[in-house]
This record gives sequence, C-alpha cells and structure tokens, in this order.
Amino acid sequence: VLPGARAPHRGAPTDSGEKPNPALAESPDRTSARGNEWPSDAMPPWEIVARTTLVACLALLAIAGQHSLDHIVSLLGSLSSAPLALIVPPAMHLTIATDAREKLLDYVIIAVGFVITIATTTITLMTWNDASS
Repeated sequence: VLPGARAPHRGAPTDSGEKPNPALAESPDRTSARGNEWPSDAMPPWEIVARTTLVACLALLAIAGQHSLDHIVSLLGSLSSAPLALIVPPAMHLTIATDAREKLLDYVIIAVGFVITIATTTITLMTWNDASS
C-alpha cells in the first residue's frame, strides 16, 4: 500500500488478482460473514465479564492483603516460579524427546517440581501467621 492510500478491506479483492476471502469479510452491521453475532476482532461478552471479574477479585485481594504483601509475594512465588522453572520446560521437552532415557528424566524433573511447589506453598501457608509483619 502506498503512503496516503487506504489499505483494502480484509475481504476485498487485491491488485494481485487474488480472490477475496469471504470468511474474512465483515458486513457493515458489525457481524462477520460467517453469521456470528460478533466480528472476529471483538471480544465476546462472556470474556469481558470473565476479565472484569478477575480484575475485581485481584483488586479485592490487594486491598485485603495490603499489610501482608511479603506473604502474598511469597505465595505467588511458590505457586508460579517453581512450576515455571521446573515443570513447564520438561513438559515441553516431552513433546520432542525421542529417547526413553530423556523422557524418564523429564518425568523425574516434573515430579520433583511438583514436590517443590507443594512444599514451598505449604511452608508459606504454615508461616503466614508466624511473621510479625
């Protein structure tokens, strides 16, 4: 597209002679060509409600836990950092591993990751009331 020129609509024919894709074209009344109520680039209402609910819950958690931020950070670390470092990589490696020894090692690392995640989360929850903060 040249500077200052408008790009063609997604479903419109192009100068290269390609046929338009009717599945990508959107009708003027904001419904997709497939007959969906929402265009392909808009969020459906259930997703808006889910995101809004998540944000509201996190806001309430932040207000309720403002005096124990260290505990919340510790809990988030034990619930997300250990799985991210010790469970996700070997689980992804399982998809490309071909050797039985490699797969066994991946399963062992995943098991150790689950044990560490459960242990650190348990320790965090057990020491929640022990701290003076």
